[in-house]
Amino acid sequence: MGYWNFLGAMMKYVLLTAAALGIVLAAVAALVGHADFNINGELSREDALWLLIGTPLVLGVLAFVVSPLSWLMSWAASRRGKT
Repeated sequence: MGYWNFLGAMMKYVLLTAAALGIVLAAVAALVGHADFNINGELSREDALWLLIGTPLVLGVLAFVVSPLSWLMSWAASRRGKT
């Protein structure tokens, strides 16, 4: 499989996962009733280790949590396409 074929096949899963993550974040914001995002940060050399270890862990947990909803959305989309 070439790169462009892989990219095309992957994008439907990425978009479904991003949509599922958006739904989860929107539900959390709706339940909390207030959401503030402050994007400020300072990184030092000592933080690089935390980023190296923490980023795969956080993304792995997010993928594990969101993937069932993503699969459900994909399943529903494929069922709708067959009818």
